[in-house]
Parts: sequence; structure tokens; C-alpha cells
Amino acid sequence: MESKVTKSGPRKAKTLRVKRGLHELREIYQSINGFSANTVGSKNTTYGELSVPGIQALTDIFKRFAPLSSFDKTRRNFIDLGSGIGKGVIGVAMLVPEIQSNGIEIVSERHEMALSARKRIPTNTLANRIHFRNGNFLEPPHVFKNACWIFISNLSFSDELQSSLSSLLGSDCMNKTVIICCRELPLGQNFECIERGLIIPMSWSSMSTCYVYRRI
Repeated sequence: MESKVTKSGPRKAKTLRVKRGLHELREIYQSINGFSANTVGSKNTTYGELSVPGIQALTDIFKRFAPLSSFDKTRRNFIDLGSGIGKGVIGVAMLVPEIQSNGIEIVSERHEMALSARKRIPTNTLANRIHFRNGNFLEPPHVFKNACWIFISNLSFSDELQSSLSSLLGSDCMNKTVIICCRELPLGQNFECIERGLIIPMSWSSMSTCYVYRRI
């Protein structure tokens, strides 16, 4: 009987914490809509985003395959490549207090929406761990070297972009870095595919699946 009580306690505490975080995220993003952004003149900008349950699933997968205890503090960085309005970046920061959360987005209007959402965060302690950059993630400064977790919503990326990004990740990522993406990446021998088919709910499907890679 005592073992059952001990096990159920932590699960309930975690559930309450996550629900509270997800509720705050929904409030922050009221009236902010990344699907309305102007993308004229841009390439590889088809939009989709992590759903709120998807952010929790993403975080759980990262923790499973790359627990933060395995990394020095200088490497406890999450990076969302093509971060849109920043929902995943802010959500991961809410759920993982030990991490710096970063997003790179090429569409200026979506980047501005992400900055607006960041301004709505009520505490500086959280806001100061969230960083957004407007630009092409293939161009310097490259931040992959300091990352332990990388997410890429690459379902609509061109083959050329897939290849260029894979080369960059292969040269810059350090050992144990875990990459989660929506479509298979041609990463080469520096990475191992450690899981595929795990469900991460996205805006286009609650049953969207992902690939998980680890730098070796």
C-alpha cells in the first residue's frame, strides 16, 4: 500500500504543474495567429505549429532520450528551427525551468508575433530564458553547437534545404544532442535514428509522428 501512495504522488504533482503551464500558454497566445502572417517572397514557409499537447509530448520525448542531467549548464539549450510565433519555444521554457529556449524564424511577421507573446509573460525569470531571432537558420551565427535539444518541423522543407541543414547539423552538433523532426533527415553517420513513429500532436494532425536522432 505504501509503495502505491509514493508512486502516485509525483504523477499528480507533475500533472498539476503541466496543466497550469499549458493554461498560461493559451492565455499568452490569445489573438496571436501565425497562419495569418504574410509570407510573400519567402521559400519553405508553409506553416504549421505544435499543438499545446504536442509541446508536452515533445518535452517528454526530449527528457526520455536526452535528460538534462547529461549536459553541462552551458549546453542546456533548446532550439526550434522555424519557430513561427514561438509557441513551442515558450512552452518548453515553461515546462523545463533548467533550460534556455531559443527560436529562429525567417518570416518577419511571425517573429514579431513571437516577441509580442514574450512580452505577455508575467515573470522575468521565465522571459529571460526565452530568445528569438529573425533570420535564416542556415546563416551565421550558428547556435547548434551549444544545443542539447533541437526541434525541426520540416515536413514541407525542400530536398535542398533538408540536405543543407543536415550538413550543418552534422558539422556543428556535439555528442548526445537529440534532434526531433517531422520528416526523415539525411544526417549521415554522425547521427543514429533512435526512434521513429512517436506521436507529437501538431496543428495539422493530432496523430502526427516524428523521427528522433542522436549525435554520436
